[in-house]
Amino acid sequence: MHQHKSGKGWRNVMKMKRILTGMLGAAILAAGVNLLSVQAAENAGVMEYIAATEYIEETEAAEPENAEKQVFETEEDTKTADTGEFTINNGLLTKYTGTAETVTIPSNVSRIGKSAFQNNKYIKSVIIPGNVRKIEMLAFYGCSNLESVTMAEGVEEIGMQTFSETHLKSVVLPKSIIKMDRLVFTSCNRLTSIDFTEGTYNINGDIIGSCAALTEIKVSGNNTRYQVKDNVLYEKNGKTVCYCPAGRKTDMNVPDGVEHIGDFAFWDCLTTKVTLPDSVKSIGERAFFSTGMETMILPANLESIGKEAFFYCQNLKQITIPAKTTKIGNNVFGSCDHLETINVAAGNTIYRSEDGILYGTEEGRLVLINCPAGKKGSVKILEGTVGILDGSFSNCEKITSVDMPDSVKSIGEDAFKSCSSLIKVRFSNQLTDIGNYAFYRCDSMQQVHLPDSVKDLGAWAFRYCDALTEVTISKNISDILDNAFGDCTNLTGITIPDGVKTIADNAFSYCSNLTIYCSSGSAAEKYAKNNNIKSKVADERKTQTITTDNDNIEKTVGDPDFKITAKTTGDGTLSFYSGNEDIIQVSENGAVKIIGAGTTNIVITASATQNCKMAQTEIYITIKNKETDQKRVQKITYSYQADKKDLNIFYLDAKSDGDGKISYRSENEKIVKIDADGKGYILGSGTVKIIISASETDTCAAAKKIVTLNVEKITDQTDEPGQTQKPDQTEKPGQTDTPNQPDKPSDQNGNATQQKKKQTIKAKNITKTYSTKTFAIGAKSSCGAKLTYKVADKKIAAISKTGKIKLKSYGQTKITIKAAAKGKYKAATKTITLTVKPVKNQITSLKSKKAKTFEVKWKKDKKASGYIVQYSMDKKFKKNVKKVVVTKNKTTTKKITKLKPGKKYYVRVCSYKNSRGKRVQGAYSKVKTVTVRK
Repeated sequence: MHQHKSGKGWRNVMKMKRILTGMLGAAILAAGVNLLSVQAAENAGVMEYIAATEYIEETEAAEPENAEKQVFETEEDTKTADTGEFTINNGLLTKYTGTAETVTIPSNVSRIGKSAFQNNKYIKSVIIPGNVRKIEMLAFYGCSNLESVTMAEGVEEIGMQTFSETHLKSVVLPKSIIKMDRLVFTSCNRLTSIDFTEGTYNINGDIIGSCAALTEIKVSGNNTRYQVKDNVLYEKNGKTVCYCPAGRKTDMNVPDGVEHIGDFAFWDCLTTKVTLPDSVKSIGERAFFSTGMETMILPANLESIGKEAFFYCQNLKQITIPAKTTKIGNNVFGSCDHLETINVAAGNTIYRSEDGILYGTEEGRLVLINCPAGKKGSVKILEGTVGILDGSFSNCEKITSVDMPDSVKSIGEDAFKSCSSLIKVRFSNQLTDIGNYAFYRCDSMQQVHLPDSVKDLGAWAFRYCDALTEVTISKNISDILDNAFGDCTNLTGITIPDGVKTIADNAFSYCSNLTIYCSSGSAAEKYAKNNNIKSKVADERKTQTITTDNDNIEKTVGDPDFKITAKTTGDGTLSFYSGNEDIIQVSENGAVKIIGAGTTNIVITASATQNCKMAQTEIYITIKNKETDQKRVQKITYSYQADKKDLNIFYLDAKSDGDGKISYRSENEKIVKIDADGKGYILGSGTVKIIISASETDTCAAAKKIVTLNVEKITDQTDEPGQTQKPDQTEKPGQTDTPNQPDKPSDQNGNATQQKKKQTIKAKNITKTYSTKTFAIGAKSSCGAKLTYKVADKKIAAISKTGKIKLKSYGQTKITIKAAAKGKYKAATKTITLTVKPVKNQITSLKSKKAKTFEVKWKKDKKASGYIVQYSMDKKFKKNVKKVVVTKNKTTTKKITKLKPGKKYYVRVCSYKNSRGKRVQGAYSKVKTVTVRK
């Protein structure tokens, strides 16, 4: 039986983890290695290992923009290493400073030290003789031209990431090896074959890492532990699958008799289908991490599933836990974006599924193990649940509210991390522990009131909760740890009781508008004074209450639009948010459009003001089918594709999971016309909605899906196609840039009154590079009215109440600016476009090795969608300019062929980001030159 952390024992473990995390961080930093942790992780594939660094060390001075630096290689350039280029101390080779292409390790070396050759750009081949016993971590890491390594018998140990990020093509390991650490060959994207010979150490995907081209596995010689069948590595007895190479694309049928799927066995494997026999009893840790499977039928005799076994399987849609399974690790199905329900077979006495969420029993207590990442709307946690385990809701980006019963006592680390749509959480009144990173990057959450039962609040618990405005700390919390509320840029008020004795210096970093409410002479007041934060003795603002005419509204598909009637007892502005936009869409003023059948919650918020605290409430809306509630609700999905030749043509390919006929309609045919097959013709510019319908049938109710297109005129700002913006499924009514309709002024009796004057907002579209620091939007009202701001895509930028913008990623988004009515002036709205360009890229290598060809390499940009390579014989790039678009983020090298021999070419590279159908392009790198071989 597995042991999850909960209750008092979990509190002690969490405290120890904080201590160990700090010690480990210090040790790693001292060693000069980057630790990939949740502290820096943005994506769903967070792993607990030392990550490949993304930088390339520069060894040459910066050169002018159009410098003419010739890079031309011949066979005579090849040289071997000079012994004077090695630094050796008592048999330890600590550094190599040479530029040789072929390197033979000297005979007086017994160990190759950590990072001894790291990022060497010259080595193509290395020969390691038998006098070398150990190769330490990162020894050849990032040697981008290393294609061959020869290791003689005698080498016994290879350290972590020793050959990561190299261009090795094949590897034969000596039989003398007794130990290999993790990720030795990770991201060797040209590695196609590896031979473990007679090695009997532990071999799995964690050693090899992500090698997308690897298809061949060998164990030549008399290997007593392993065998290979169909290029898959098994234990000698055939009962354990140890490793399936990542490059395998064909279906995998695991043979009958196999009992165990080993740790990391199918890690990052390209295959889309794996069939397991009923003989399988266990699946190891991260066994299927980041594979391409859509379905997985777990065998009936399966007893245990390891931690994160199916993590980041983004295509996985269905899963059922068998009846005999009695042990499941944490976050087993984390970041499986299309998985909406986790099922449990009848007869399982340990696990159960409620509302698609996986629960388990440990020591007689109920714990929540995993919420599927595809789940939408509100979540009501099962009554009697004691613990919410580590990572259980991590990356559930579609849930909007969580209601915890008072039985919940603990929330694990990363539990709600990156729940980007989570607005409202009702905390348990018996909650005692909140783990590290528990609500990290929940950037829609608006208020947090921790009950007095809470005793421990983890580090980084609410960091990057950009929408958070109000916080109340429990009186039983004694410490507020590192970055607990760091980068909560809209946090204006926090109440800290006297029980808090210590506050980390960076607990509220970048909370520039914060007021701390605390007692005179308290630790909180002293902290505020020392950190130049405003403090007050008490929060004297009133508590406002939101009321509605009906908390449970029922409508039918096909009913006209309606409006939610809500009021607040204070002076806060009401806003509305739909928990599931496949059912209803709601505007900021409460206007509701029915989309499909189902039930969803609406979160209503009254904003904080100078007089009142913020308030929230929820109502529920049920939409029934038109004739009978027995018909199945159809779900419409679609794909968007721009025509490659004609920028004014695009294609929508919609499908229904029912049997209804698909049809298309444009709401404004002056902008876009669309035919019965989904082929669209762009005729003008502006915002237009395309309604995709699935007709009602005998078995299915009718369904609709609205696709919003923002069509922009092509300007001179970029020479790239793609100015027609890709449809945005998440854009809500009221976020598009539509003109204000004129008001019809009247008094209470309906008589005409004096018409108010029009107010104007001065604000311009903004284009910035991602590296730009926080800046002001610079908007002004013609009558000095108060302005409010809203960003459509919070992943690209955040904006404070005072109009200060903080950039978060590349792309393009809308910012809506509203001016309140003032005196004789009407309210006004203006929407501008914010474009965040990628940072300037950099060429790291440019060589011509073959006739009529050159190869260019550049820095990898994690945030980019791809890259553009431009080349020309004109140094000003005005004539005969050619380009190549690289559409994969991971590709950082390109061979250009069919060039003119003997000619000098000028080359530059830039990163780009696909955003809302447009290619947002960064600045080009400095120009490099190369003379092409004849």
